[in-house]
Amino acid sequence: MMGKVLILLLVEIKKSGEKFSTELVGKTKAEKKSNLEKYTAERWGVSDDKIDIGNADPKAMAECFSKIDGVITDHPELADRLANGGIFVASASDMRMMTGSSDSVAFSDGNGVAFNQKFWGAERERVDPNGFHVQNSVQSDTATHEMAHILERDLARKMGMSPQEEAQAMRTQQLSRQMVNDALVSTSSTDAEIIRGVKNSSPRERRGWSDSDAISFFNNASSEQQNAMRTVSISRYASAKPSETFAEAFTDVRVNGNNANSLSQAIMQEYRRLAGGLMLNIPQFIDKGYDSFDESSQIFNAVPLADAPNWVHEEYGELKKTLSKDNNAGVRAF
Repeated sequence: MMGKVLILLLVEIKKSGEKFSTELVGKTKAEKKSNLEKYTAERWGVSDDKIDIGNADPKAMAECFSKIDGVITDHPELADRLANGGIFVASASDMRMMTGSSDSVAFSDGNGVAFNQKFWGAERERVDPNGFHVQNSVQSDTATHEMAHILERDLARKMGMSPQEEAQAMRTQQLSRQMVNDALVSTSSTDAEIIRGVKNSSPRERRGWSDSDAISFFNNASSEQQNAMRTVSISRYASAKPSETFAEAFTDVRVNGNNANSLSQAIMQEYRRLAGGLMLNIPQFIDKGYDSFDESSQIFNAVPLADAPNWVHEEYGELKKTLSKDNNAGVRAF
């Protein structure tokens, strides 16, 4: 196997290291809007006409763009998706046409992102993330969630699918379904996660159950019911369908790191496996030597930080072992 395996090491880090600025430049709302759009377009390398925040509050959009920028820092290839689909603010009626609901906070088809004006104006309605979305998330993490849909579609590209096949995979949730199902098999949930899953699921009366009653209920449930409750332990929205499970898992890991739900971490492990193998692409987990890469000797000289997540250390170790054993192994950076 090793002789023919191509190891894909994704080290997608902005070399400038400059963080996205949420400082708004300009005296009027129009000036702030224009300057934010220009700054963001230039930073991501997309044309000005691909970013339009409409009448949304520039401060709210800056918070969202900061979250999107964090994802692009780790996955710069996604900037091309935004260049194609764009980022814009839609009216509630337009959102209804796209999603079937005027109450959708945001939407992505795997290319661009649309935000619902109803939730992002100066007097925007606040989204209560307690239970419905990932623990410790805030409204701007909606942007992170939508970027996960773009990540899923780009995974189809990485796997060699044509644009038509990508669209079909998104419609059928082919890849997210595979990642979620495999993660449910490969990992188990903690008691705390089980309790959250039971109490977070329907009917609402379960929220008043004792922890012991919740555990007992889970243990006596069918495997299908258990998987449903484990999914709800990420968030209630995660139970909507596999693509939303993947997006909520991605958001969970970015928001909570090592403290993310074990199923969320397992889902992202499946993503890394499908993306091509060993992937260390999160800069805050890697020592500043990450720029050192000797292609001729196929040695990656970056060193994971001591407190990096276990998967970083494990995959780094596997990478080093594989490269030392197999002279034919290739290393490619997207």
